[in-house]
Formats: sequence, C-alpha cells, structure tokens
Amino acid sequence: MRLCKIIDKIFCFGLNEKQQKKCVGKVMSDDDVKKNHIVIRGIITLLIFAVWGVVNRIINIAAPIISGEMAVRQLENSDWSYVSSQFIMRYFSGSPMPKIILLLVLIAIWWKPLKKVLLAVAILPILMMNTPNAIAYYDTKDYPEYIEIQPNQSAFLIPVAGANQDTQGQFMSVDYLTKNKVATKRVQIPHALIRNPGWSSDYYVPAAKLIIVDRTPYNREWVNASDRGTSARKEGFHFESSDSINISTGIVTAAYVKEEDAAKFLYWFGTKADPNAKLNDPNVNFASVSYGRSLSDVMDTVVRGKIQAVLAREFGSRSLDNAIREKSAIISLVEKEVKESFINKGITIDYVGYAEALSFNERIQASIDKVFVTQKDAQAEESLKKMLPLYQQQAEIAVKNGIAASASKWNGQINLPSFLVVPSDFLTAVTGWVKSEPGKADTGIKK
Repeated sequence: MRLCKIIDKIFCFGLNEKQQKKCVGKVMSDDDVKKNHIVIRGIITLLIFAVWGVVNRIINIAAPIISGEMAVRQLENSDWSYVSSQFIMRYFSGSPMPKIILLLVLIAIWWKPLKKVLLAVAILPILMMNTPNAIAYYDTKDYPEYIEIQPNQSAFLIPVAGANQDTQGQFMSVDYLTKNKVATKRVQIPHALIRNPGWSSDYYVPAAKLIIVDRTPYNREWVNASDRGTSARKEGFHFESSDSINISTGIVTAAYVKEEDAAKFLYWFGTKADPNAKLNDPNVNFASVSYGRSLSDVMDTVVRGKIQAVLAREFGSRSLDNAIREKSAIISLVEKEVKESFINKGITIDYVGYAEALSFNERIQASIDKVFVTQKDAQAEESLKKMLPLYQQQAEIAVKNGIAASASKWNGQINLPSFLVVPSDFLTAVTGWVKSEPGKADTGIKK
C-alpha cells in the first residue's frame, strides 16, 4: 500500500509537511480526490505502457542479433554455454517474462481502487498479449525447433542479423565426438518476432540459419558398359587423338571432404538450390536449415568436367600410336591435376584411374589387332631363325651320341652270308674304329 501513499503525496505536492498530512488524511474521504487519484494512476499506467513499449521495441530489434549470438554459443563444448544460451534465446523468443513484470507493476498501481473486478479486466488483455511460443520458420506461434547433426556432417550456424563475420560458429564435430564420446549434436534454432505493419498477425522467423555439409566419402565408376559401373547409363569419356581418331574409356575415382575443409567446400560450392522455389514464398525466405551441395553432385558435375577436359587435352596432343604408348603417363597427369585443382576447394581426391580399356571404332580396332598379330608373327619367325644354329648343333650331338650308344652294345661280330669272305685284318680295323671315341676312330694304319 506504500505505492498508494506515494500517489497521495504526489497529489498533495506543493503543500508543506503538515498540510500534506492533512491532505492525505482527507483524500480517502473526498470523492473528488478519489477520482483525481484514479486519473493519476491512469497517467502513470500510460507512462509505464509507453516505457514498456519502447523497451519492448528495442528488445524486438536486438532479439535477432542476440538470439543468433546465443545460438552459436550453444555449439561450444560447455554446459554453462548451453544453459545460458538456452535461457537468453527463450527470453528473446517470445518469453512471457517481460509481460509478467509489467502485470505485477500494474497490479501494484491499481490494487487499492480496483482490487477484484477491474483487476481481472486489466489482466485479461495483458495475458492475451503473451502469445505462446512458431514451429518451423514462419508462424504466429513460437515452438522449439531442434536439428541433430550427424557424425558425417559439419554444421555452420550463421546469425541472420548483426556482425556475421564475427559471430559465425563452426561445429568441430571431430573434437566433440572424441572428447565426449557421443555420436550426435542437437542444435536449437532460435526464433525472433517480426512485427507486421499490416492488419495480419506478427510472425516468428529464424534468428539464425543452420547450414549442414555432408562429408560422406564418394566413389564412382564412369564406364560405357551398362552391365557394370556405378550407373546403368553409359557414362564413359569420349575424346580424340591428334590424327582425329575417336577414343573412349572409363574412369574410376574416389573423394571425400575432411572436417577442416568443410568451410572451403561450402564456400566454393554453396547450398542446394530448388529450381521450383519462389522467391516470395515465406517457406523459402525464412528457411531455418539449408544443406550444402552433396559431394556426389559436385563430383558428377564439376570434377567430372575437369577430368574430361584434361583427358581431351592430353590425348588430343598425341597421335594414336603415341597416345596408346603413353596412356599410363596421361592418367597419372590427370590424377595430379585433378587433385591439385580441388584440394584448395575442400575436396580431397583419393585416386583417379582407368576403369576400362581404351576403345576405338571397329575398323580401327581391327587394324590395331592385325598389326599386333603381324608384329608378333614376325617376332616369332625372327626368334626361330636365331635358334636354327643351336638346333643343328643339338641334332649333330644327338646323332653322335646315338652311334656311340649303339657301338657300346655291339659284340664285335658281323653275321655275313657264307659265300662272302672277309679278310681278318679288315674286320679288326673296323672293330677298332667303332670302339674308338667319335671322331677319333682307329684306321688300323700304324705310323
């Protein structure tokens, strides 16, 4: 009741202390003075509403910035950061606390004259001013919005207002998972109230935007065959040699995005764009979560184009014969250039290689096969010529060894017809020659 006495003193302002006591003592017995007290209470109430409106306006202006900063703090590896950020975000996202404070002040002012009846009437509009908390990103009500970040994802929570360069926070998922032994991170998207100057309702919109980058490793086989490879479509590479011979082949590659390179990847390749999205659609303008382009999408477009360009350049600078001989050096050069080109853009290329043989049209391939067969036949004939002297020597040795083996088994007797008479010295000479070493037979002539 002290507030009422203070009001009475204000009403009797200008009188001395003795007169003020008399004035205050007469206040409750004078109907006119009571009416004046109500007027004064009304004026004070209007002033409080005016101050509250100004403060509330300032809070609404600062809410997106403060909520965005607090949203970033919840990503820190600290329990206190999480608790404080949650409290402040809820305070600036449609919390009833300011209205409750206002209600208590008004109750204190009007308690004595109004008490029961008018107090209920005064409370009703104030309670109606407190709208409970918008699901998503564009709603007249503010419901909590939580997003879970998976272990293979990196998240960036960017305030939509204020100093974005200073308040942007990156979720270091590798360190968090290692130290805290958890697999996920739940992030709350803060909401701020936007005043609608028209007759429609005010809306809650995100005070920060969460951008998620998927770092799932990638492997791809781009081949011309439909029965193998990553896709059933014909996705091989086509180019030509310097002598205008068409060539095609398949490529296999693998890539991934490191945690520390997620920011580079997001910077260079941005977020997914919906071609059917309308710019005036609130669901598009006030989306609270965006997803970066997938690694598979980037590999199938940007990286594939780079591989195609280098292959065409290198094969196009060589004749068909040189291209076939140097195909290993060409693919090594392709791998080197692709790795160097995308490492600074957040993509680590693991390898690039051939997934199938170089292919040509049927006539060219038949000619290549014919030349190859002819060359192999000529090489075989040349090798045979080089081996002929060796074969002759081996044959002579085999003949002599056969003669020697037969001679060692002969008993020295020759069965001749009875009508033939051979001198004894002739048989002795022949026997001596056969039993001697090859090439050193005894002729029977003594020197």
